[in-house]
Parts: sequence; C-alpha cells; structure tokens
Amino acid sequence: MSVLPRLLVTTVTAVTLAAVPSVREASPGPADPSGPITPSGPAGAGCDPGSGPDLSGRDLTTVTDLPADLSCANLTGVRADGVDLGSVRLDRAILRDASLRGTALRQLRGADLRGARLVGARLANADIGGADLRGADLSRAELTNAGLQDALLTAATLHDAGLGSVRADRADFTRARLDRADLSHGKFYDAIFREASLVGAELHFSELHGAAFEDADVTDADTRFARGADLSGSTSRMPVGWKIFLGMLGLVAAWILRKVVSRRLRRRREAGQAAAESAIRFEEFRKELEEDVTRFGEEIDRLDEEGGGNADWNRALDCYDTAKESLAAAREHADLKFVALALERGRNALSRPARDGRDDRRTGRAG
Repeated sequence: MSVLPRLLVTTVTAVTLAAVPSVREASPGPADPSGPITPSGPAGAGCDPGSGPDLSGRDLTTVTDLPADLSCANLTGVRADGVDLGSVRLDRAILRDASLRGTALRQLRGADLRGARLVGARLANADIGGADLRGADLSRAELTNAGLQDALLTAATLHDAGLGSVRADRADFTRARLDRADLSHGKFYDAIFREASLVGAELHFSELHGAAFEDADVTDADTRFARGADLSGSTSRMPVGWKIFLGMLGLVAAWILRKVVSRRLRRRREAGQAAAESAIRFEEFRKELEEDVTRFGEEIDRLDEEGGGNADWNRALDCYDTAKESLAAAREHADLKFVALALERGRNALSRPARDGRDDRRTGRAG
C-alpha cells in the first residue's frame, strides 16, 4: 500500500474513535441518594407516573436546590414537611404516603397522593385536578381557590380544611370527613358526597347542582343561599349543643321526679305512722271510755238502790244507753268524743237527784 492511502486510513480511524465515547463515559453510575437532584429529562404531557427521577424515601427538608420540574417523579414516602414546593411542578408525580405537613404546593395535576399526610398544607390556588387523594389527611389544609376537578378524595380527612371558592366539579368525596370544613362559595357540580361527614360544614353560597349527598351526615351544616342543593337521602343528627341541653334537662327532670316521689313516699310513710299512732290512741281512748261507761252503769245501779228523781233518772238511763251503743259503733275519734259527751250529760242528770236524796236524808236526820 502506498503512503497516501495508508495515511488516509489512519486519519479516518482516529476521527471515528474520537467521535464515539467510551463505554465508561456513556454509562452513568448509581444515583447518589444524598447528591443533587436532577430531572431525568423533559417530562412531556404524556409521561408515565414514576418515569421521572426516583426520589422515594428521600428527606427533602435538607435539600436546598430542587429542580423546577419533577413531573412523573417517584416521591413515595418522601419527607417534605414545611418545604416550599410551590414553584416545583409535580404533575403526575407519585407522592404516596408522603409527609407534607405545612408544605406549600401548587402544581399537582394528576398526582398520586394516596395516604399522604397534608395536615396544614398550603394549597391555595393549587391545580390538583384529577389527583388521587384517597385516604389522604388534609386536616386544616388551606385549599382556597384550588382546582379539584375530577379529583378522588374517597375516605380523605378534611377536618377544619379551608376549601372556600374551590372548583371541585365531579370530585369524589365519598366517605370523606369534612367536619367544620369551609366549602363556601365553591363549585361542586356533579360532585359526590355519599356517606361523607359534613357536620358543621360551611356550604353557604356554594354551587351544588347535581351533587349527590346520599347517606351523608349534614348535621349543623350551613347551606344558606347554596344553589342547587339537593340533600335528599342525607341524614342530620341532633347537634351536640342540643344533646347537652336535653341531657341536662333530663337530669333536672329526673332530680325533680326523684324529689316528688321521695316526698310522696315520705308523706305516705308519715301518714302510715300517723295512722298507726292514731289507731293506738283510738284504742286506748276506747278502753278508757269502755271503763267509764261501766263505772257510769255502776253509779246508776247504786243510785237506783238509794232512790232518785224520776225525770233526771230517765235522762241518765237514756244517756247511758246512748253512750253504750255509740261506743260499740265507734270507728273514729269523733265517735268516741260523742260517747264522752253522752257520759258527761248522764252524770249531769244524776247529780241533782243524788243531791236531792242527800238533802232528804239530811232533813230526816234533823227531824
């Protein structure tokens, strides 16, 4: 081979080797979990959830330089409490069981947030349309003006959450707990609230056309000026305040009833004791009068032997018979008093003949 062709072959080979990178240079090493976070590439509108960077289990509270786009990233179980992620795009990202307490978030369209802890999260004006929030805890979260169209919030917890002026058309709140949540001025066209708890929730001025509330608990919910509200099939328990009031009223009524019954029993017991004592006194008085009637009869017999005036004698006998008969028929103290009165009149009738007899004897002795 001549010198010129050999030179040309050498030159072409060198150029080709320089253009092809070595296997070592082209093959990336394993990702450093503590290293900087970089997106794997542009995440288009059709990226698959989890096809982005794998940051599962990472602690993002110590990361200072987050990429602006983490769409479709795998953020399962990450910890980002209090982190400001408002400028980070997280559309279709996987954030299952993530700890996001007090975290600021704005772009979560189609994100998977099942079981995430979003207590007190700052989600005002956020785009959460089509996101999956089943079983997530959004207690006290701020969602004012957020977009929740077609979002899944089945069995989610939203106690005391602020959802004022949200757009939640076709959102599914089945079995969600929205006690004391503020849903005022929101749009909930065709939203589903089946078996949800809305105790004390604020729904005034909200748009509820087509919303389903079957078996929902709307006790104490404020639906004033709500448009299109159809709460048929929902339930409403007695407010706690009324329960406490009626409970106290029941206790007072029970106390009064107990006092009344106790007083009646005491009066009945006292009446029974009084009746027993009265019966004892009646029997004692009756025996005294029975003895007195007997003595009166003996007085009549004695005076009969001594002699006496006919007029008063007859009256004394009448009083004796009356006293004896009345005593036999006596049933009350008044009857016994009548017996005593008859005896007194009989003795008064005997006193004059007895005195006249004594005078006669006195006259006879003088003659």
